[in-house]
Amino acid sequence: MAFFRNLDRWVANARAEQERIHRAARGAMPAVGRDVRDMVRNRIPPGASPAGITNAFGGYAATGRMKASFVASPVTEEGGRIRARVGLRAGYAAVDGIKAYVHEDGAVIRPRRARALRFEIGGRVIFAKSVRIRPKGYFAAAWEQARQEAPQRLYVRFLELYR
Repeated sequence: MAFFRNLDRWVANARAEQERIHRAARGAMPAVGRDVRDMVRNRIPPGASPAGITNAFGGYAATGRMKASFVASPVTEEGGRIRARVGLRAGYAAVDGIKAYVHEDGAVIRPRRARALRFEIGGRVIFAKSVRIRPKGYFAAAWEQARQEAPQRLYVRFLELYR
């Protein structure tokens, strides 16, 4: 049976190649996760809306806290799949998470314990019964960009590590 003479060596080579592919894929994922994280961060402009309109009240998006809150988690393996997740930092304060979602999806903010909201713009005190935050879609826009660009970035990074 000449066919089975080299079977052990063939199986060993196939397993070694499978492990080499797995190492390259696992090594490529952190870079792709960081790329996607940076796509989200780059979509959050300091002190301006996505349309380029300067914010009268710089507020949350302009502080850099929202940018810094988006992180790429360590690579995990689940059911044979290698994953890099991008999202809000673990342990992120609940109120800051709500602010990020408000900027993403938009909302109307109303006072909870007072008759009016109070804030300052240009040294003037402003009172308002409500404030409408327009949806900015930072994450949604970055996610769409990532869906288009990440496969090519993963492929390039994989080839760098596989060779």
